[in-house]
Amino acid sequence: MFAFIGPVYLIVMGAFIIKALIQFYQFAKQSTSFLEIFSPQINKPVGIVLLMLVAALFTQGLFLPPYTASLCRGALPVIVGTYFLSSIFYFIRKQSERSWIWLFYYLGLFFIITLSMVATLEDPTYHHYWNNLAHMFSMTYAISGAVIVCSTIVGALALISKRGQHPAPSFSIAHYKQKPKRNLMAHYQEAGLSKHEIESFRQQMAISRDHINRIDHNFQLTAKMRAIEIRHNVVKVSQNYFKDIVEEPQRQLAASNFLLTLLPQLDDLLEKYNEINAHVAKNKQTYLILEKSAQTIDQISQEIVEDYIAFHEEAYQELEDGLKLADRTLKRGDQSNSEEETTWTKTTPASSLMSDYFDDDPFDAIDAQINQEDSKGE
Repeated sequence: MFAFIGPVYLIVMGAFIIKALIQFYQFAKQSTSFLEIFSPQINKPVGIVLLMLVAALFTQGLFLPPYTASLCRGALPVIVGTYFLSSIFYFIRKQSERSWIWLFYYLGLFFIITLSMVATLEDPTYHHYWNNLAHMFSMTYAISGAVIVCSTIVGALALISKRGQHPAPSFSIAHYKQKPKRNLMAHYQEAGLSKHEIESFRQQMAISRDHINRIDHNFQLTAKMRAIEIRHNVVKVSQNYFKDIVEEPQRQLAASNFLLTLLPQLDDLLEKYNEINAHVAKNKQTYLILEKSAQTIDQISQEIVEDYIAFHEEAYQELEDGLKLADRTLKRGDQSNSEEETTWTKTTPASSLMSDYFDDDPFDAIDAQINQEDSKGE
């Protein structure tokens, strides 16, 4: 029975470790607040791993095979080391958007897992409870210390490289990293959002805001990308789209294609395009990839504009209906005036109209008097 329980226990524990590592990576890559590292998405898998680790250490030799506790020792240095790695890279990302920093993140993660497994498998035999604890904590201290030192060096390199980088333009909207203002919170509540929906909405909009900032910056790095941005005015459209979604948070679903698909894709393609375009040496295949990427970027920019128009389709329809109503009113008025004029001219002959200018002319009496005086003089 022990032979069956041990491998299953280790597989289940490994699955939760992988889930925790994925959540740590997403925190380092996308989070807008450091407090999100204590979110349930991270705490749940980490808590389960730690509970399974404690259970393996306390029940070694009773319900689990002796080697299970020894192999579980590697879980703690992996979790703690990744915690420090993700925390430091979260702050590095806040200072620099360089894509090469994530290469060091992957190397650090590989380093943590490899050293933990090597140290564990080096002596997987059964140990006393206290010996297992001592070995586990010594591995955790060593690996965590190495992670902190190496990650700090990467952060220093990122700051140095940032000096030659143009500052990313600031997209001034509501500050989503802080607690929303009362009037904005009241605005969300009036729109019918629950507390959970408001928090989810703010997190999504914070991510989208970062996408727009990076898109604005990356469009300015090459002449070809600037031409695409000018053609579609996609940055201005995206910023206005963002503000309109904030004004109507209940319509977030209608803008989901923009928030969840178009913005992330455009951000990712622009970053990769600029990274490849910066290479000193290029071959024919490289130029073909760049041209294909530029075409895709142009297409996505056009789709963002079309999605923005579709989002406001109701407003455009109302304007069109108003124009049609005004046009019908003007035509009806012109037709009425034309009918009145036609009726008047038909009932009044032209000769009568002309004679009206001479009937009861006040100068007729003067002319008659002058003619009469002339006759007497003669």
